[in-house]
Amino acid sequence: MTLAHRAAALLTATAMTLPATGWADLSSADISALSNGPKGRVLASDGAVLGTIDGFSVSGDRAKLFVLTRGGNIFRRTGGKDIVVTTRTENLTRQGNDLVMDADAQRVRIKANKSFTDDSSPITILLLDR
Repeated sequence: MTLAHRAAALLTATAMTLPATGWADLSSADISALSNGPKGRVLASDGAVLGTIDGFSVSGDRAKLFVLTRGGNIFRRTGGKDIVVTTRTENLTRQGNDLVMDADAQRVRIKANKSFTDDSSPITILLLDR
């Protein structure tokens, strides 16, 4: 097999492992629109609703989302606790006013630290590994 054939095979294999949704870093225009625009929703990659964006901050390659829970979200049994998601900007995609995370609902539930001892503490979700 020639070098060109190996490179083509490697590129094909790499393309097959990438998500079809085109995950990419948020641009500065995306960050500005999310911070200053109408409040959209935070969605898992499979379309499950996490809640409504209440705040958004970016520091380096990390993003912190402050999410208000509403009826029909994936944490409906937590008594309406707020959610704080920390992830990398490369794991977020803007779709209109909404943010889509590169994690399905099951992974989000597994990563959630649901503290039921203190009613005032939010649910924290760390999605930094992958």
